[in-house]
Amino acid sequence: MTESDDGPDMVNDMPEPDPELDALARNVVEAVLAVHYELGPGLPESHYGNALCIEFAKRNIEFIPQAEVKVLYDGHFVGKCRLDFIVGGRLVVEIKSVLKLEPIFKSQVPHLPEDHQLPPGPARQFQ
Repeated sequence: MTESDDGPDMVNDMPEPDPELDALARNVVEAVLAVHYELGPGLPESHYGNALCIEFAKRNIEFIPQAEVKVLYDGHFVGKCRLDFIVGGRLVVEIKSVLKLEPIFKSQVPHLPEDHQLPPGPARQFQ
């Protein structure tokens, strides 16, 4: 595993995605960039989320906005949290409207139950 001052190198430590997941991720990145180019920086995260709903629908990308998921500890339910999007049943997309993506943001995506098997989605900051 490759380590840096911020922890594991998530890009270099993850296996290559299967072709279907790779295509989905590319479509999601294109949709996110389209929203960012149109709206620009500095808006509340909710505005970008609403625009992404429109963009995902235009592109026929399956998505669940504000998906509620269980948080488990040692196999026990300890609460729920909301993810900005689950896309295509395979990606988690979290929106951050910040100047800089901080390492703490990676840990804010909850540890999902094993039956979800969702990799984190592409990181994109709206600044």
